[in-house]
Amino acid sequence: MDQDVQNILEKLEAKMRALKQARETLLEQFGDNGASGTHPRRHPQKSGRRGEAIKFLKEHGPTKTGEIVKQTKIPAGTIGYLLRDKSIFVRDAQGRWSLKTAEDNG
Repeated sequence: MDQDVQNILEKLEAKMRALKQARETLLEQFGDNGASGTHPRRHPQKSGRRGEAIKFLKEHGPTKTGEIVKQTKIPAGTIGYLLRDKSIFVRDAQGRWSLKTAEDNG
């Protein structure tokens, strides 16, 4: 096989692996709503990165966003997206995030 063709094939295979990983990450974070037929939709509070963030805050208590990112290694954009869910997360006056409790409801 021609070396140029071989190089192109290797690059395509690397791209396909990267796309497959991106797909798996999206499915982990958001579920697939039955799209692939292989993964059942997961409960959003118990799976993926949301579950990691919840577990982290349960174990560490109120924490600033940067520290959550640093310790969980979840990308900052993902953490920002997750923390917008006011039914789960609450931010205090010092800018620290924690899990919403019954007292936070009123």
